[in-house]
Amino acid sequence: MNEPLKPPIEVVRSYLQLRVSDAVSNDEIQRDMQRLRERDPKRLADTADAIDAVLAGPNPPGVLARLVGWDGNRSLTDSSDEGAADWLRDLAARMRSSLNQPQP
Repeated sequence: MNEPLKPPIEVVRSYLQLRVSDAVSNDEIQRDMQRLRERDPKRLADTADAIDAVLAGPNPPGVLARLVGWDGNRSLTDSSDEGAADWLRDLAARMRSSLNQPQP
């Protein structure tokens, strides 16, 4: 049985909590992304799409900053919503880049 679709913000929150929050570096995030691509490329693509949907907003003030800072446990130089949006855009771009690489 298929589980109901989660709202995009919940997809992003879940990914950040499960796959980003404990990572100590961007390299570790990238390695985990590669592993997910090998096991479940659809989930990686769906997460990138969810990030795009969240960034398209509208979002109440502070939502993006909390997603990245709290759920993702990332400390950014610019901890505003704008800084978080830039970080999320980069994450989605790295996901898509990973999906476009040949499988090992």
